[in-house]
Parts: sequence; structure tokens; C-alpha cells
Amino acid sequence: MHTTTGILPLLLIAVLVTSPIYPHNALAKPMIEPEDIHYKALLQLQLFDKNGQLVSYVEGSKIIMVDPEILDRFLDALPNKKMIEKDGKKYELFQWVGPHDRFDKDHSMSRYTHYVWVGNAYLPGLMVLHNSYPVQPGDTTNVYWTVLRPV
Repeated sequence: MHTTTGILPLLLIAVLVTSPIYPHNALAKPMIEPEDIHYKALLQLQLFDKNGQLVSYVEGSKIIMVDPEILDRFLDALPNKKMIEKDGKKYELFQWVGPHDRFDKDHSMSRYTHYVWVGNAYLPGLMVLHNSYPVQPGDTTNVYWTVLRPV
């Protein structure tokens, strides 16, 4: 009797790493460790039900993923940067709105990813954790970003 249980996990990993749905298959870069992230972010989310009523307001500031090359490409294109000083360090301050999301199924949200159009695909530039909130079909969010980039 042959068993394939030892091969199945390896096969699954190989499929995920080479699959188009795996987010970094084309850009295999080492991840930046959280203590090495020098950006600061504030994510503000407003959740509205299908009737347009505000049902939740959530903030998050814990950055769990950043791709400086992709994020900087986006930030450099924004027209509204300001110079500020915080804790004795100089930063460029960027603020923008969006994108707005409409949900089509029940699930729970606990992180938000900002994607940047690069070449012919949207790639993740920044991911921020926030307190979890449930969404239902027809719910929408307004998304407000504030990012500090060290100078």
C-alpha cells in the first residue's frame, strides 16, 4: 500500500508558491522585519450598512507589511505631502482617501492592504492591522490613510 500523505503538503506548498494568487510569486523579496519598518501609518475606516448608516469607526496603526519600493512609488506621485517633525525625527506626511469598498458576502475584517498599480498588476505596498469588524453584503467602507515616511 502506497501512501501520499507526506507528498501532499509539499505539493500544496509548490502550488501556492507558483500560483498567480500568491501575492509575491513574481517579486520574491525578503520581508522587512517589523522592527526595521521606519514608516508610520494611521488607517481610519468608516463602515456603513447597506442603508448608508454609519455602524462602525475603526483605526489601525500597526504596520505588518511594507514594500518600500512599491509604497514609495505611490507616495512620490501624491501632490499633497508636508514636512513634519515627530519625536525629533523628520518625516514627509502623506494623506489620501480610498479606495472605497463594497462587500458582497459575510466575513470579518482585521487588516487592510493598500495596493499600488505597477506595470500591469496591483501589488501590495502597505498592510495595516486594525480591530476586527464584521461585514455583510451591501456594507461599504470609506478608507482614510495617513503615512509618515522618514526623510
